[in-house]
Amino acid sequence: MNPENYLYLSALLFTIGAAGVLLRRNAIVM
Repeated sequence: MNPENYLYLSALLFTIGAAGVLLRRNAIVM
């Protein structure tokens, strides 16, 4: 596994995690 794929994978996981936190926060507000 080359570093470029690792960079894409970490960016994807970070995006999914950030989206999950935002959705959870919005659900708590509603």
